Amino acid sequence: MKRKLSIFMIIVLCITLLPVPEGEAKTTLSVTKSLELTVGQSKTIKVKGSYIKSQKYKTSNKKIATVSKKGKVTGKGSGKCKITVTVKYKKSKKAKKYLSKKFTCNIKVKTQMPEKTAVPTNLPASAETPRQTPVNTVAPTGTPNVTEAPTQIPEKTVAPTDTPAVTEEPTEAPTETPASTEAPTQTPGATVTPTNTPLTSAAPQKNEEDVEALTRLIDEQRALGAKVSTDVESTKEYIWEKLSETDTELRLVEIQWQGKGLVEAVSFEGLTALKKLQCDDNDIATLDVSKNTCLTELYCARNELMSLDVSKNTSLTLLKCTLNQLTNLDLSNNTALTTLSCDSNKLTSLDVSKNTALEELVCTGNRLTSLNVENTPLKTLICDTNKLTSLEISTCTSLTRLECYDNQLEHLSVDKNTALTDLYCYENQITELDVTKNTALTLLSCYDNLLTSLNVSNNAELTDLYCGSNPMTEIDVSKNTALKKFTFTKGSLTQLDVSKNTALTILNCTENQLSSLDVSKNTALQELTCAGNELTSLDVSKNKALKELCCYENQLTSQDVSNDTALKELYCDENSLTNLDLSTNTALTYVLCDEGVEVTGYSRVVHHPGE
Repeated sequence: MKRKLSIFMIIVLCITLLPVPEGEAKTTLSVTKSLELTVGQSKTIKVKGSYIKSQKYKTSNKKIATVSKKGKVTGKGSGKCKITVTVKYKKSKKAKKYLSKKFTCNIKVKTQMPEKTAVPTNLPASAETPRQTPVNTVAPTGTPNVTEAPTQIPEKTVAPTDTPAVTEEPTEAPTETPASTEAPTQTPGATVTPTNTPLTSAAPQKNEEDVEALTRLIDEQRALGAKVSTDVESTKEYIWEKLSETDTELRLVEIQWQGKGLVEAVSFEGLTALKKLQCDDNDIATLDVSKNTCLTELYCARNELMSLDVSKNTSLTLLKCTLNQLTNLDLSNNTALTTLSCDSNKLTSLDVSKNTALEELVCTGNRLTSLNVENTPLKTLICDTNKLTSLEISTCTSLTRLECYDNQLEHLSVDKNTALTDLYCYENQITELDVTKNTALTLLSCYDNLLTSLNVSNNAELTDLYCGSNPMTEIDVSKNTALKKFTFTKGSLTQLDVSKNTALTILNCTENQLSSLDVSKNTALQELTCAGNELTSLDVSKNKALKELCCYENQLTSQDVSNDTALKELYCDENSLTNLDLSTNTALTYVLCDEGVEVTGYSRVVHHPGE
């Protein structure tokens, strides 16, 4: 019986260990959904899955980011765009047919923060380099993030303290000539040269209290691993000056400790003459400048600050505390402040109404639900990427640049801001926007809102207009004869008249309901994107300056580009083309069309969807 039971158990065990047949595994595709990078930085989109034959990448805006054939994305200008990834794959190993599937990777590019250099203490705040926002052909943005403006400092020569002072000494009397020595014969009429030489004044000495306080601070930080110079004579890190012409000693007025490895709590107590402090790019947890009442410029960006007390620094004109962990910032005592950059922190509210000299405010990338800028002479306000539901700027009559995109604004009134030249209010929930009083406006980016109409007839100076992704069925740009870049994508336009816009160089009207498009008057046009419409024909014979043509996803049966000899890129796939003659387009470097289209006069590789 035991033997039979043993045999039975062995059989059961063998059956258990036999492999169980499974259905053939099917591929699951995944593509990187979003990337965030700075201008000049590169990152790669990752495509994962089985049975993948190829993948193709296309950017929606090359001015913001480019992408290589291997999916390497490089930031070109601040803003947002999308990378379309077309993957060609099989559902399973045995499947014979390859399928194509499109994915979207959202790209956000921020302005690269340049390496900061020393700035002269006496430099006025207005001399700083203004924040520049690259022009965006589809989705322009302002800076995301505004960076500190480096300013070149002239090299200062400081007299070393070990130079001995020259003191006045009496000239030694000449040795008496012995009587036995014959006196030299004096030449009649000869002039006798005085033996005394001019006196050199003593070099001013450094203030002993400043030297002592600085030495203490250096020793403290070097003990924690900081790489600050122990040489108080170093003009790369320490600037000494006389506070007035009558002073007899030098005071420490500037410290340049960017990226020196400062950590933990740092106090500049004892340095009472300090005017400018640069301590960016460290790991400072606490910064004490309460005793530095002469301070006019404070740079403390990219540290680990959770709080910052500048209530005693009433002379402060410039404060840059970007990329910290600040949850609160009280500036009510800093009435001399002209420039403030507090972007990329954790602020939920900000009140600068007491800062009546403030001209530039950058507070992007916080968690702001409240922002009070009343009674300020602001010229630049950059408050994008927050959670603002309202923004009152009627008293900011000097405002020339406003970036309030990527918030939750339902209403925005700019009728009092008649000096406004640049307005970025895209990616909000604005239902109405009146810019008829803003006659100085040159750039308007209001795409991705809830606008049902937009009147730009009074904006004759307008050169850049981006108003797509709104539920508008028409727009009149006949009065905007200065217009150079015009984008209206993802709308409901059935017709578009650009005949008066002869200065136009870039036109993007992708994903509308256009059945015809006349660009014969736009002879300066260099980029034309009219994909995703209902076009049956497209005449570009007059557009001899055209470099890029994207007319894919239409109903074209033929496309003549013989006159477009400057053309470099052509995207005409997903149409009904049967042949394509490119014999005169010698500048072409990239062509994308459907398989089966007969291409003549082109020696390079012709690309097809899904490759």
